[in-house]
Amino acid sequence: MMRIGFQGDYGSFSAGVARNFVQKYVCDATVTYVPCYTTNGVLHALECQDITYGIFAIYNTRAGIVEETVSAIGRYRFRVVHVMIEEIRQNVLALPGQTCRDITRIIGHPVALAQSRTKIAQHFGKCVMDDGRTQGFADGAAAARALADGTLVASTAVVGSSMLAEIYDLEIIAHDVHDDATNKTTFLCVCYYDEK
Repeated sequence: MMRIGFQGDYGSFSAGVARNFVQKYVCDATVTYVPCYTTNGVLHALECQDITYGIFAIYNTRAGIVEETVSAIGRYRFRVVHVMIEEIRQNVLALPGQTCRDITRIIGHPVALAQSRTKIAQHFGKCVMDDGRTQGFADGAAAARALADGTLVASTAVVGSSMLAEIYDLEIIAHDVHDDATNKTTFLCVCYYDEK
């Protein structure tokens, strides 16, 4: 059985890239997807050989280098298997029935917020933008899960992929809020470094 670890939670962009990787490069294998939440989590799981491959973001055309990745990669040995550049379409998602006027706080990964700051301000005015770290959310996908299960108040929205709407029964209340029309992220697919 193959285990693919990815940065973020189910519904994150890294999870989508993991699925794309499997469709393109993995044949005839039973695959389990493992959310590792951070790049450090991915690389630690790889070092412990708890996963076969790891996937994480390293660079975005709008936000630049993904800082958490840069700080993590120097602590581990791994081999890069594929470099994948993916178009990233950010959306604002909320509980069913909520509108842009109802939202007082928007939670997202710092890179997602950096990609979308101007358009979010246009749609949501003086809404508080929160990177979720104080609540322990690794990304918008983790915040989406908390919103769906009632941990977050109904006036909260999250920034993330359209997959979050399907997974957590949320509604997209603002589509394509990324400021750069050619918003792309570079992801690395890595495997365990075997010195043999």
